[in-house]
Amino acid sequence: MKVLFITAISQSASHRNLNHFQHVHHLSRKADFSILGAKGSAFAAARPGTPVFRGRLPGKLGVMLEGIGFLLAGRAKDYDIVLTDPSLLGILGWLFKHGGTRRWVVDVWDIPGRYAQGRHWLNGIRRGAARWILRRIYRAADLFVVSILPEFELAAFRIPADKMLRCKNAIWLEDMLPPSDAESPELTVLCMRSVHTKPMGLDTLAAAYAEIADEMPGIGLVLIGRIPEHVEGQVTPLRNRPGVRRIEHLEHDALQRAIAASTVCVIPFHDVDDLRQTYPVKVLEYMALGKPIVASGIAGMRQMIADGQSGLLYKPGDAKDLAAKLRLVCGDPALRRRLSANARRAAEAFDCNIKNETIRKAMEKLL
Repeated sequence: MKVLFITAISQSASHRNLNHFQHVHHLSRKADFSILGAKGSAFAAARPGTPVFRGRLPGKLGVMLEGIGFLLAGRAKDYDIVLTDPSLLGILGWLFKHGGTRRWVVDVWDIPGRYAQGRHWLNGIRRGAARWILRRIYRAADLFVVSILPEFELAAFRIPADKMLRCKNAIWLEDMLPPSDAESPELTVLCMRSVHTKPMGLDTLAAAYAEIADEMPGIGLVLIGRIPEHVEGQVTPLRNRPGVRRIEHLEHDALQRAIAASTVCVIPFHDVDDLRQTYPVKVLEYMALGKPIVASGIAGMRQMIADGQSGLLYKPGDAKDLAAKLRLVCGDPALRRRLSANARRAAEAFDCNIKNETIRKAMEKLL
C-alpha cells in the first residue's frame, strides 16, 4: 500500500499524543509511506528514510504548488492512497483522486477549515469559503477517519455514515509514568491546558475553588498553561489566595510528575460546540496516570468517562456542582482509590497503537 500524506503541519517530539504524529509514526513503519509537507517542516515521528517532499514556498501555498507539480508530472498514479489533513489541502486530495490515485482518505482530527480563526470579519469570510469548498470536494473522498464527535459542527459537511471510521483520541500508554497509589499529603486540584481560552471554564473552576478553599484550609490549586490577558478576568476570585500556583509551561516528563502529585484533575469546559465534540487528550493522560477526574458533563466527556466509575461529571458551567464534586473527591480517600483504579483500566481502551493499526487496516480494505 503506497500512501502519500499531504499536510502543512510540522511535528516535534512534544506532539507525540496528537493524531497526525501518531499516524506518521505508524504508517511510515507499516506501509510504503511518503509525505508532502511545507517548506522547513519536520516530521519527528517518521521512520528514518521516509521520503519527504517539501514545498519551495512557505505554508499551505508551497504545499499546494508542489502538489500541482506532482500532478503535472503524472505522479498521482504512483500512489494507492492520498491522505490529507482537515484543511484546504483537501483540494489536492480531490485533484490526486481525479489524477490517478486510487483512493482519497481525509483525516478529521479537527473541524475542516478551522485554520481561519479570529473575530475579524475577513476571517469569517475565509472560514465560510473554505468550508463551502470542502463540503463539495469531500463528496469524492473514500474514507474519513473521524476523531471528533460527528454530530455537531462536522454534521454540516454531510459526510455519509458509511464513509466514516469513527475513532477517539488515543495516547502512547507506554510513555506514561507507572501509576502509583501513593498520594501527596497535601490536597491539590490540578487543571492543565497549553493555552486557556474563555470556553475552557477557568471562571467555573475559580468560583468552585474559592468556595471549597474557605472550607478546606490548605487545599491547593495548580493551573498549568498560558492564560491570555483577555482570559485573566476569569481567575479574579483566585487573586491573593495562598494555595494557588500558576505555571505557564512544563515539559512532558515534568508535567506527568505534576499530574501524579495531584489529588484530583479537573476539566471545566463550557458546553460549546468547539469543546463538546472533542475527546481531550489530557483526560486520557489523567486516566493513564490513575488520577481521579472531575469533568464537565459535555458530550465528549460522557463518551470517555463513566460517571461515578472512572471519574465524576458535573453540570457544565455550574460552579456549585463542581465544588460539590471536588469536596466529595477530596474528602473521601476510598472514593479516590476506586476512581483511580477504574480510570487506569479505562485508559487501556485508548492505546494509539491499536487505534492506528485499525486505521491502517481500514485503508487497506479500500484497495
